[in-house]
Amino acid sequence: MTPLNPPSYNWTSPHPGIYHRPALSTESLWFTRPKDLHEMFITSHLTFSRPHTHYPKIRLKEAARRAWKRLRFEVPELGIRAVINDGEVFLEYKMLDEVGVRGWISRTLFFGESEGDYEFESLRKDIVSRKDCEEQASVLLNFETRDSAVFGDRGEELVDGVYLILNTDHQITDGIGTRILLGRFLELFSQYVRVEMDCKENLVWEDSYKNLTQPWIGMLDGMQKLEGRKSVETCERNRNHLFHETSAKINPSLPLKEYLPFSPTSSPHPTFPQVSTQKTHFLTLPPEETTSILTAVKRFSKTATITHAVHAAMVLTLLCPSFQQSPSPELSTFNSSCWFNGRRYLMPAEQISYIPPCQSFFPICFTDLQDLRLTKNPGREERRALMLRALEITMGQYLALKEERG
Repeated sequence: MTPLNPPSYNWTSPHPGIYHRPALSTESLWFTRPKDLHEMFITSHLTFSRPHTHYPKIRLKEAARRAWKRLRFEVPELGIRAVINDGEVFLEYKMLDEVGVRGWISRTLFFGESEGDYEFESLRKDIVSRKDCEEQASVLLNFETRDSAVFGDRGEELVDGVYLILNTDHQITDGIGTRILLGRFLELFSQYVRVEMDCKENLVWEDSYKNLTQPWIGMLDGMQKLEGRKSVETCERNRNHLFHETSAKINPSLPLKEYLPFSPTSSPHPTFPQVSTQKTHFLTLPPEETTSILTAVKRFSKTATITHAVHAAMVLTLLCPSFQQSPSPELSTFNSSCWFNGRRYLMPAEQISYIPPCQSFFPICFTDLQDLRLTKNPGREERRALMLRALEITMGQYLALKEERG
């Protein structure tokens, strides 16, 4: 194998004001996919508590601008782009001055208001219609209004609350990272709401590159073992699974449908086919629903988790005779994807040292599908028995993975 050179993946400056690094792992994969397939959205509803049950809209807008600006400084990845350089995918960061930052804010921060239509899909459509398709992150604040406007002592319009939606891209983060970014934005937003609007904050944008997150591979060194029977077997197994066993027809466990690898002659903006059959939904359940689901899972096994149950239930659903994309009877093995993501999103406190884990992949293998297939009209006991069997397989493989990786 080619010797590992971790420093070659660090952020470097090929030209003044520009920093880049080679893309890692799925960062290259997302670059080749249509953008609408790797966008993520998360919503939040903000209300105000006493003594301020209403806030001036102008103050909330200014607080949002300052919070979004500060987050852009703390997390420069919000402004990076994926580009091709000599046939290789790079993540590129261009430093902005104060004027450039104001332009970025105008392209990525939006305000609106409506009377009662705050459903997720409405907010998503609203931000999609406004945002710049070239940007990797954007945020929309929809002010909660009443039938008649409320005004303060100084004549300023007051609002009852804010519905917010944050849009990010898998090119720069993942689902957990999106939640972290939302949390940090809300933290900054609440801070700036309480300070005077004319209070200035000095951010040295020439130093923003210092906040770029070094990739996880930087934890390794030139002596890192990349050979030996175990290493070769693991690499070969994952390679075979990703590129040979996985397809939309026989094993729809990864979003590789109509995957188009790029070539060294590809343009920075290649044309991709429209994929209309794939859509991913992320749902955030309220505590009462989460508790109800977890209680039901624990009835199967006290050591089972919701993650275990999701793997098991997905396999049983795919094997159900009524499922339109059920694997053929000849298929004996199904691989359910298990991903371990590791990126650092926020700068650590001085007294804490965060060490991100490597981003890696491990398939949960169901090797005997015939024993997991439901009959045409399964009863409650049959479903329960097969769910228990699928749970045992999932839990066993998670336990083996935990023991193997410490």
